[in-house]
Amino acid sequence: MPSLRYSNSDAQWVPAQRLNLKEIRRSLKRTQLNFTRLNKSLEVRRAPLTDEVIDNLMEGYGFVDEALVAGVGLLARGHSELILELNSLVLLGSSQAQRDAFDSHIEYSRQHFYEMTDGGIGSLMEWQDHHTGDSLWHRAAGLYIQILSQPQLFMEGNHRTAILLVSFLLVKEGYPPFVLSPGNARALLNHSKKIENLRKHSLGMLLHFSGYRNRLADTLRGNLDQRHLSPVSGVR
Repeated sequence: MPSLRYSNSDAQWVPAQRLNLKEIRRSLKRTQLNFTRLNKSLEVRRAPLTDEVIDNLMEGYGFVDEALVAGVGLLARGHSELILELNSLVLLGSSQAQRDAFDSHIEYSRQHFYEMTDGGIGSLMEWQDHHTGDSLWHRAAGLYIQILSQPQLFMEGNHRTAILLVSFLLVKEGYPPFVLSPGNARALLNHSKKIENLRKHSLGMLLHFSGYRNRLADTLRGNLDQRHLSPVSGVR
């Protein structure tokens, strides 16, 4: 598993707040309890939010929290292994036995992540370089779209990993992370389905990107919960 090494080049900020993992888990459990009802309201049904999915998501949120506290820029160039590790966490957790059992899948995912020319990590880094001047909300929404649109960044777990990377961006700027809740699940998952049908560099992307990004930015901005943050000890 890649380590979150502290680097002077990364440490241009010290977060005043960190993730409240206990409250995030509570919110996910509430979403799980309501998911059967929520699923019926979606344009396309989703897989159940199981205990395993929540446990792995929590490992991902924990990884994001560690990166924030260490001052490690998950989305900075040179940290692609950390992004890939975040995806492995949401799919398999941190159990070495689980990793060993899915070793061939992990290697196939790695090849997809690094070698795909139209939607891999190189493409994502290039997109970020061209959108540094966007507002935080448009950068977060655009990042989400870049991960979910075709071809997707990862073989599996794109939606969950995108939420975690968006959360990293938000908390780095002082906002709460995005956490799937009974109040925001319908809007986010319906947005996600439309985005998944878009292909990068296509006419459809050209026509719809701006509208999807604006609607998704509004969903992110209007559905954050301050309870998902805790002050960092010793920081004022």
